[in-house]
Amino acid sequence: MRRVMYVVRILGMKRRYTFKLGTGHVIEGMDRAMTGMCIGEKRKIVIPPNLGFKDGHKQAGETLYYVVQLVDLFRAVPGLKWVEDDGLSIEVVHKIDEDECIKSAPGDTIHQQYNLQLADSTWIDSSFDRKEPYIFRLGAKKVIEGIDRAMTNMCEGEHRKVIVPPHLGYGLEGSPPKIPGNATLHFYIILEKLIKKDEL
Repeated sequence: MRRVMYVVRILGMKRRYTFKLGTGHVIEGMDRAMTGMCIGEKRKIVIPPNLGFKDGHKQAGETLYYVVQLVDLFRAVPGLKWVEDDGLSIEVVHKIDEDECIKSAPGDTIHQQYNLQLADSTWIDSSFDRKEPYIFRLGAKKVIEGIDRAMTNMCEGEHRKVIVPPHLGYGLEGSPPKIPGNATLHFYIILEKLIKKDEL
């Protein structure tokens, strides 16, 4: 079944979130508050503790205040989800038809949009904040191994959720000051544009 993806901006934070309603991807209060919104609409939301973050989160037990805007909607075509032997987890959130797919390979130039957070939902970084994609050559060790692998054999226009274990990310040292050592990384990535190596 195809699901509608919500692209949401929390005012004052610049960041965007992409998620499906009714699937547990966001806290229950946010899920309920955004049901029925129109593109461009803004809402002030007050979320009581019982509909907010669960025990163990740094904001568990707090009343939460948000102003949110629905930036866009698109109908996702979900694809496969798999976990590789070394723990790299990949879920195709929005797939491209095979006959329309331009697939990435080592040596290609990638224009990537991404959101990055830690396992406890701590926000780290987003290309959307800079309003431009991150550009790199696939297989050239310009990004962490987990992302290099997760974006190989990916179609232009495809969306993926990727969970990168520490040994495929920043390892025991992390990337101070934002990313601690031994951190599991949660990415939402979009292959926005692909330039094949034979086109360069």
